[in-house]
Amino acid sequence: FAWIKGLPKENQAQVAHGAFQTLSHTDSEAALRFLVSEKELPNREEFAEQLAKGWAATKPEEALAWAKGLPADLSARAVEGAMSHLAAKDFAAAIRETGGLAPAQQDAALKSLAGQVNNEPGRVADVLRLVETATEGEGRAVGARNAVQHWTAQDPEAASAWVAAQPDGPTRDAAIQGFGR
Repeated sequence: FAWIKGLPKENQAQVAHGAFQTLSHTDSEAALRFLVSEKELPNREEFAEQLAKGWAATKPEEALAWAKGLPADLSARAVEGAMSHLAAKDFAAAIRETGGLAPAQQDAALKSLAGQVNNEPGRVADVLRLVETATEGEGRAVGARNAVQHWTAQDPEAASAWVAAQPDGPTRDAAIQGFGR
């Protein structure tokens, strides 16, 4: 990694990606320590998400606990990675966990939850409840778009009324996109 820092900036990210991936497969504990301590590592947030996803494939609750405890500059992406597997394994548990997250972490978690709605009315309602209480962000918009898309297939009148009741802004715009799909 010291050698990588000496490379031209345009090459650092790609080389760091390969080196970090190798380190995470050969010594995951060292990769975790390095990720937290090396502030100038290119694509650091992406690596945190990858580590969390890999860990969450077998132990999503542990991975999420680790992700929540990371420094603020890494935790949101790591939470998103861990939440993707937790939501696939146990959607209700993922919803419960999301309520206790910091705003940036919650926004990241909403992105993962939105991908697991799958035309299930209970999941649509759960995601929309989170959308209504979350701070404005990309995850909130993704959650609104995906949930409204599935809700429209189930009950277009109710979905339309919900969208119409939303205040102007990115979340409403995303919900309109979901309704249009």
